[in-house]
Amino acid sequence: MYCGDETAAIVGDFGTNSFKFGFAGEDMPKGDIPSVAGIQLSQKTDSVDISSQKTKQISPTTAASITANRTITSTSATKAATAATPTSQSADSRVEPKTVTSDGKDLVETNQSKALPIPQQQQKQQGSGSLGKLALGISAIDARKLDTELVNPMKDGLYDRLDIIEKFWEHSIAHELSSKPEEHPVLICDPSFNTLEIREKLLETMFEKLRSPLLYLAPNAMLSAFSVGRATALVVDVGASGSCVVPVNDGYLLRRSLKRSRVGGNMVDQHLLQLLEETIIKRQLRPQCTFTKKRLQDGTLKIMEQPSSFVSRIHPTYLNWQKQYVVQDMKKSVCRVWSELTFDRTAASAYIEEKYELPDGTLVSMGADRFLSPELMINPSLDLSFSKEFLELKEKEASSIISSSLPSMIRDSVQSAHVDLRKELVQQVLVVGGGSLLPGTIERLGKEIGQDLPTVLKARFLTPSNHQRLYSAWTGGSILSSLGSFQQMWLSKAEYEEYGAKSLLISRCKN
Repeated sequence: MYCGDETAAIVGDFGTNSFKFGFAGEDMPKGDIPSVAGIQLSQKTDSVDISSQKTKQISPTTAASITANRTITSTSATKAATAATPTSQSADSRVEPKTVTSDGKDLVETNQSKALPIPQQQQKQQGSGSLGKLALGISAIDARKLDTELVNPMKDGLYDRLDIIEKFWEHSIAHELSSKPEEHPVLICDPSFNTLEIREKLLETMFEKLRSPLLYLAPNAMLSAFSVGRATALVVDVGASGSCVVPVNDGYLLRRSLKRSRVGGNMVDQHLLQLLEETIIKRQLRPQCTFTKKRLQDGTLKIMEQPSSFVSRIHPTYLNWQKQYVVQDMKKSVCRVWSELTFDRTAASAYIEEKYELPDGTLVSMGADRFLSPELMINPSLDLSFSKEFLELKEKEASSIISSSLPSMIRDSVQSAHVDLRKELVQQVLVVGGGSLLPGTIERLGKEIGQDLPTVLKARFLTPSNHQRLYSAWTGGSILSSLGSFQQMWLSKAEYEEYGAKSLLISRCKN
């Protein structure tokens, strides 16, 4: 039986933008890699390439800072998670994990050759074609950019390609954590709006392909609340693929009040790229892989275009990924959310312009434009034609575009909750996710909510650090899976084989 600190559980949070993973009980994830896989078009072997691969490591200085912040809330977080953890049957029927003697590299091949048969529904999802050779991690993708297609296994915030996600888990456990999947329980940070059908397939993949001994699926919103020591909160998750507002009460999601839209980080990035190419530099943004730089004797920088024979071998998905990387860095460096209720371009022009240097050395200045793209999260109708196209709205649906904004989703979620819970929810608003890290986001949301809600419902925002907001779901999973009272909640391989995935999820993962 697994209990307390002996679990050595692994916690993973797979998002549209990145995959965060690490051991339970730690303050922050061990690794954070892009959630895109490079498939070598010239190869047809189904294996994972780990050459020249480095996982994004958290610096000691950042770790010390987050540890200090975490200390303040760790006690209350543990109490909240303990109080909200449902009770269940004992774990007498748990199966002990198997051990293997092969090293990490052999482990990947062993899992592929000796895995149990894939269920028919999973075979249908994966398709009959081979994945090809995968490159995982920034260094591995960059080293093999030629003739490589990048594939994101997530679609609209949900798991779309479980065959690729399986390889991410396999790689992270065997090669990044230097462990074996058969020896560790796994807690998965699950999208709060995930469907039962997808969760079934995920459970089957983890048990049958990776042969995890114990498993649990916990919704992101609940884990985010636990990360700041709350069992009840209104969680506003602004991710890459979209945003989601979820009321959490005593550790349970109020799904009837869950609100979701595609307004998120990707929408801001796409609009900023369009703004940059059409208005500011008036040309296509050049990814760094399409040229080289040479410093001349007079100190000037000369840009030398790569041969067309080289560029033609770079897949469009890689070029778009490189552009997105530049745009995201630009967004973090110069963009911010307008502080007042109504965006005023004239007033925004009075602010000091921010400068940003593109990879090719072009220096761009942004005045009012640096407020424009983030404003779409608050008011998508600011650029109506772009928002309708991005959100895939028909002409007759354009009137409902305002309901996709963050303030509208928060208001609708609160008003759809039980009247006795509304005051408690609005006084514990937690904004998390990478899309929420832009300066001014929380201040603006506070003003927007304040004018929409009755005066008796005064909104109060919880204010964890930026790193805590970025890793909130993973941190909550780390806290929850290390609690002694949680250990009876694990789903075992024996129970899966006896009752099936659907029955287990309905009875044991009700959230």
